[in-house]
Amino acid sequence: MNSTPLQQIVNLLRQSEKILVLGHQNPDGDAIGSALALLLALRKLGKSVIAAAADPVPELLDFLPALESFETTIAGANDLIINFPLAERASAEVFHKIEDGVLKISVRPVGGAPFSKDEIEFAVGEADFDLIVCVDVPDLPQLGGLFDANPNIFYDIPVVNIDHHASNTGFGKVNFVDTTAASSSELVLRLLRSLESEFNKKLLDEDVATLILTGIITDTGSFQNSNTTPRSLELSADLIEAGARQQEIIRHVYKTKQLSTLKLWGRVLSKIEFDEAHRIVWSTVTSEDFRATEAVETATDGLIDELLSNAPGAEVVLLLKQKGATVSGSLRTTTPAVSANEIAGLFGGGGHHAAAGFKIPNKKIEAIEPEIIDKIRVVQAERLGLLPEKIENEKQKKDLKKQK
Repeated sequence: MNSTPLQQIVNLLRQSEKILVLGHQNPDGDAIGSALALLLALRKLGKSVIAAAADPVPELLDFLPALESFETTIAGANDLIINFPLAERASAEVFHKIEDGVLKISVRPVGGAPFSKDEIEFAVGEADFDLIVCVDVPDLPQLGGLFDANPNIFYDIPVVNIDHHASNTGFGKVNFVDTTAASSSELVLRLLRSLESEFNKKLLDEDVATLILTGIITDTGSFQNSNTTPRSLELSADLIEAGARQQEIIRHVYKTKQLSTLKLWGRVLSKIEFDEAHRIVWSTVTSEDFRATEAVETATDGLIDELLSNAPGAEVVLLLKQKGATVSGSLRTTTPAVSANEIAGLFGGGGHHAAAGFKIPNKKIEAIEPEIIDKIRVVQAERLGLLPEKIENEKQKKDLKKQK
């Protein structure tokens, strides 16, 4: 009899001793919460575990337990290793400096003869893992720099794929993908329950429960988003009963914001555009907005949900953000009749039916914004049966309102 993906993952985890758990680039509460929950639980089973993502953790999640164990690099992968046999030498001192674009390393023996060229050995480091577990990752490129710097390990080492995105490509040796789940953290909780049964050991303590609940709360907008399901609420109740610190999560994620963040949000909300005929609401975050408010890039976390709450009558809500030379878009839809995933797909992105995103490289918001909005208008015009004359009438009504 074929085993389920969940049972296959349990079997792989039982056989593995060194495990790498990865979340997507620009990690959010779901990616970080589920990765760290797995890290703590697997360490209880005596496993050696590293959790990582390509980018730092947002400040608003600094309160999470075990955050000191969350890395931004994979230690050892593709490192240049230089071996200096000590032989009769007691030890050695190492010095380095960068001069004219060149890294210079000096190794000085302590006690004994100087090192000779013939003694020195060079090697390339390899990631020493038995298993890779990706959580909340729709496809491998979403790992960002971790995948770019270490592509070979994802083909040499078995990969487990735990995710809830409709756009997931099924890249794992084992794929535990459930698009009906509100968050990947829900799937991690199901995995931990299976592991508890398999190993007859309690894994769900207060810290693990808090991490998983963080993933559920942040991905459901504190249970306000349309992806919230009865199962999400039931699992959250179980987590709170297990000791999850729900009020701590709410206080840090939703009730604590720096002044620079509030200034940034004010600028963005003041720029809201509303196409009434096509039922689209959008705004932009430019490089100038970040400079003027001295806000960090992660200050936009949660801003799309704020747009959503200020957009009565909208079916498509869009936030465009300039990040270096790339424009990223966050999409939300308010009706089952409109798929955010399909709209994001027009721009090479993806996600869920009600929430999705995309990235357009080597573009500026000012140049690409009209094109993006026009493409969404076409989708909405076809769905709403809008004729050109009807759109023009709606525009004239809006102009008259402005004049009054």
